[in-house]
Amino acid sequence: MLRLEHRFRPWPVMSSVVWQQREHLAITTYMGFLSLLFISFAIYFVEKDVNPAFNNIAAAMYWGVVTLCTVGYGDMIPITPTGKFLSSICIIIGVSIFALPAGILGTGLALKVQEQQRVRQMGKRREPAAKLIQCTWRCYVSSENSISTVTWKSYKRSDGRHEPLTNGEKTAIRFIRVVKYFIARQNFNRALKPYDIKDVLEQYAAGHADVLGRVRHMQSRLNAVQVSVNTNLRALNESKVMLSSRINQIEAVASDMQNKFCQLMGHQIRDMNVIQNLTDILNQRNASDFQRNSLSSSRTSIRTRRNSF
Repeated sequence: MLRLEHRFRPWPVMSSVVWQQREHLAITTYMGFLSLLFISFAIYFVEKDVNPAFNNIAAAMYWGVVTLCTVGYGDMIPITPTGKFLSSICIIIGVSIFALPAGILGTGLALKVQEQQRVRQMGKRREPAAKLIQCTWRCYVSSENSISTVTWKSYKRSDGRHEPLTNGEKTAIRFIRVVKYFIARQNFNRALKPYDIKDVLEQYAAGHADVLGRVRHMQSRLNAVQVSVNTNLRALNESKVMLSSRINQIEAVASDMQNKFCQLMGHQIRDMNVIQNLTDILNQRNASDFQRNSLSSSRTSIRTRRNSF
């Protein structure tokens, strides 16, 4: 069973390649079928009246399949110059189309094998990475600034005595852990190196694509910032225009109020002048009335005096 499993291991790979390239295979199959029909009908219409081997369309289809599959039994051949020329051109085109599926499957298999090798290489990197992480953590928890005490419990004495480790023993343990850390880092760097120059090119292409993606993201963010700045500037300009218009309106209202106040002051001054004139007239009348009253009183006193004498 193990031998059979080893023998039939490529079949799942082939099936996965066929499934991945199903669209391309369907297109090439459709093109090959169309080329087969065209070649068969063309040879049939050219050779049917001259060559008895091509007396029906089925025989022409048989010749087309045998020829395009590069078998070439030689039992049926076109005999007319037109048929030979047409069959030569059509056969070149048809064989080229019929050879496309082999190239597609070969490319798919190469890519699949390369992917499996890459996955296997990535699997080989897991153990050195885990070892490096473990050694890094052990160096961190055994440092002098660390407050962890659990890491020293694994170093118990073989005789069962539970005595704390001395500073010299801790220093030796730290040295050993640092050495293990450098060895693990060296192994990880060795495992991280690509196994093929194509992987270097792919990593460079991936890094270049990543850089381009970041540059495009930064460009989009810069465009967004520029749009927001333009919007803010436009809003600021609009606010300035609105503020200037409102200031102009306030100035117009203030000037109108000033004019009205001046008119009111003018009316008040006129009213005060009128009141002053009326007051002067009343004072003059009162003075004249007083004089009249005084004259009448003096006359009355004079008369009384005369009558007494």
